[in-house]
Amino acid sequence: MTLEGSSTLRQRFHQLFYNEKFLIGASLARISFGFIMLYYYLIHYTQRYFIWSYDGIFNEYLSDKESFSLYNFSTSSMYFDVIYHVSILITILYLCGYKTRITSILFFITTYSILQRNFLVADGGDNLVINILFFLMFANTYAYFSFDSAKWRAQSDRRNNLFHLVMALIHNIAIVACVVQLCILYLTAGFYQLMGESWNSGVAIYYIFQVDEYANPFIRDLIINHDIFIFVGNYFSILIKISFPFLLFNRYTKYLAVIGIAFFHIGIAIGMGLVTFSLIMLTSDLLIISDQDFRWMRSKWMSILSRFKNMSMIRK
Repeated sequence: MTLEGSSTLRQRFHQLFYNEKFLIGASLARISFGFIMLYYYLIHYTQRYFIWSYDGIFNEYLSDKESFSLYNFSTSSMYFDVIYHVSILITILYLCGYKTRITSILFFITTYSILQRNFLVADGGDNLVINILFFLMFANTYAYFSFDSAKWRAQSDRRNNLFHLVMALIHNIAIVACVVQLCILYLTAGFYQLMGESWNSGVAIYYIFQVDEYANPFIRDLIINHDIFIFVGNYFSILIKISFPFLLFNRYTKYLAVIGIAFFHIGIAIGMGLVTFSLIMLTSDLLIISDQDFRWMRSKWMSILSRFKNMSMIRK
C-alpha cells in the first residue's frame, strides 16, 4: 500500500469513527423526549398523589415492588412534592439543552424513577424510553437547538485533541446502540406477530378495535367496515417491522423504513389513542436520520416556502 493510500484510508477511518454523526437527530430527540416527559408530569399533576405517592394507589398495590426510584426514599408528602417538582425543572433544563451533560444524567434518573414507580400507568413506551435515554447520556444531544450549542461550536478548533476524539467515538457508539435497540424491538415484535394465529389469519386488527379502551370510535367504524383496511394494516404491520433492520443497510431503502414505520406509529396514535407511546417511538426513529438528510429536508422546505412567497408576490 502506498503512503498516499495509507493516508486516505486513515482519513476515512477518522471520518467514520471520530466525527460526531446524527447530531441533529440526537438534538431533536432530546427536545422531543423532554416535551413528552413534561406533558407526562403536567397531565397527571392533579392526580399525582393518587398515582405515585404513598397516600394513593402505591401503598395499597405497589409497595412490594422492589425497584430503584427517588420516590422510595421517604413516605413524606413534602418529600414527594419536592422530587416531583425538581423533576419537572430538570426536564425543562434538559429540553432547553442547558448544561446537557449533567442534566441528561439527572433527566435519566428522574424519568426512570417516575416510570418505575407505577407500571399501571405505563403504555409500553416506558421501557424503550428508559433504554434510549440511558444511551443518550453518552451522546452529544446539545449540538443544535440548545443553550450549549454555542459553546459546542466555539470548541470546533479543539476537536482534534484526544479528549474530543474519544467523546466523538463514544457519541457514535451511543447512537448505534440506540438504533440497534430499535432494530431488536421491531424485529422481535414482528416475529412474535408472525407466531400469533390472529395475525397470520389477518384479523388481529379487527380484534384490537373491539377493545373500547384502545379504539377511536370513528376510526374503528371506518376500519372494521372495510376488510381491505384490516388486511393491509395487518400484514403491513408485520412486514415493516421484520424488514426494518434490513432496510437500514441501504441509503435509499432506509427512507422506506423511516416513512413506513412513521405511518405505522401515526396510525397507532390516531386509531388506538396511544399518543405518548407513538411519540416515543417516532422520537427514537429520529436517530436513524442523518444530518445530511435533515439539511436536505430543510433546503427542500425552504425552497417550497420561497416558491409560495414568490407566487403570492406575483398575484399582488
